[in-house]
Amino acid sequence: GINAEYGQLKEDKRTLKGEYTVCPVFRYLTELISTWMKTDTAGVKDIRELKTICGNFKSIAFDSTKQLISFHIPLHRLLSRLLVSCFSVMPSSSLSDWITCDKELVLTLLEHPIRIFVVCSQTNIGMWVRNGYSMQNQAFNYLSNAFRELFFTPDLRLIQISATALGPDHFLTVLLDRFTLHRWLDNTLSTEEDKQQTYLTEQFLLLITFIVNDRWGLSYASNAQQIRKEIVQKLWIKPCGHTELNRAVASHLRNTDEFIEVAKSVATFQTPSASQQGQFVLKPEYYKEYDPYYTHISNED
Repeated sequence: GINAEYGQLKEDKRTLKGEYTVCPVFRYLTELISTWMKTDTAGVKDIRELKTICGNFKSIAFDSTKQLISFHIPLHRLLSRLLVSCFSVMPSSSLSDWITCDKELVLTLLEHPIRIFVVCSQTNIGMWVRNGYSMQNQAFNYLSNAFRELFFTPDLRLIQISATALGPDHFLTVLLDRFTLHRWLDNTLSTEEDKQQTYLTEQFLLLITFIVNDRWGLSYASNAQQIRKEIVQKLWIKPCGHTELNRAVASHLRNTDEFIEVAKSVATFQTPSASQQGQFVLKPEYYKEYDPYYTHISNED
């Protein structure tokens, strides 16, 4: 970059150094993403057509109980974060025009995040019990508060963007197919299968709720707004000390001046006593801001 100073052009060496450092990395990542999108190693190019009362829609043929799956999709999550960042610097309509250029490409982006959510749901009802604790631990960590910001949140954002690109009818058709709800709707399941499918149906509806309800990452929100959202949800459940409350917000927002200001504005601090540490208690006027389907709140809380 260059700055105008005293009528002359003067190079900003710090900006120039950063550009030389970042550009080769992004070039490598771009090549990596391009190669990834062109390969068929995960079987995401096996496209089939599903017939519904709303029309015929394309979907990727996949059976989570028989084919390979991975919780580790770093390139999807990188792309998700890049797309979400675009919302703060370009109109959403432009981004929508860009991503709707190829429906099969959108299906490819959508496929792996949905697979993971389905497998997590299946793990919770014992469908992967023969895989031992490894599978259970991966599913637990994926949705846990400690790793949710790294795994589940970017996956959800990519699902939301893909849903916008595909349209509601096409997206819901793909989602119903991935959760294998067509057999449940046709009432062709055994009693045991019906119990499992009932839970999977609940998870299907929960994912729909997340998609519609949690859109913070898809629109601009200041640091103070993000901190307030997290603090209100956490304190509605129970009063918290400073350390526990600090862990509830994103890592880059912790221990900031804004964190302290927001905490003081929405909560009252109870001084410590001989038997209890100091705690923040949510002010009654903020109870109405509690969101029972907020994705950063889990069963751990």
